[in-house]
Order: sequence, then C-alpha cells, then structure tokens
Amino acid sequence: MGKVFGSGARGFESRCGEFESGDAHFESRCGEFESGDAHFESRRGEFESGDAHFESRRGEFESGDAHFESRGAKFESGGVHFESRCGEFESGGVHLESRGASVRVGHVN
Repeated sequence: MGKVFGSGARGFESRCGEFESGDAHFESRCGEFESGDAHFESRRGEFESGDAHFESRRGEFESGDAHFESRGAKFESGGVHFESRCGEFESGGVHLESRGASVRVGHVN
C-alpha cells in the first residue's frame, strides 16, 4: 500500500518517498537523491556522488569505498547495497526492499 516499484517507468515509490533509477532521482521524506546529477540531498545533510562529497549530520559517507553509513542506516554504492530504516536498497543486485515490499528489476543506478 503506497508502494510502487517500476523498472520501465524507472519509478520507485514507497513510504520513504520516490526512487527513480532512469532519471537517477531519489526522493524520500528524508530529502532528495539524484544519481544522474550525483547529488544526494536530505534533511540529514547533502550527498554528492560526482564530487565524491558525502556529508550528513548523522552519519559517515565515503565515496572511494562506496560506503555510505548513517545512524541506523547503511548505504553502499560499490557494494551496491542500500539499507535504511525504511528498508533495503541494492543497485547491483537490483533488489529494492521497503517495509514488507520487495522487488527485483533489470537495472538500478
């Protein structure tokens, strides 16, 4: 309920917000996440992939190791694993899971 995951439409929507792979746009209550522009912004801080700059008041973010960790949430770009209080998100494994909702698509960047 309130969760929509799509590969073709490149839209990922859950209680956390919306996640779009094609447009590289990730939006959630925490803020906005854009992969294409390599810009990750949330109320917790700002995340920029292109500049390899990850800043958050509540965690640590490393671009080189592609490891993103924050209080109660883990984000890994290299390992392609995204985990948060809302669920788990894997880009490489193409696995998106969020509070009882899971889906596997073709590609997720």
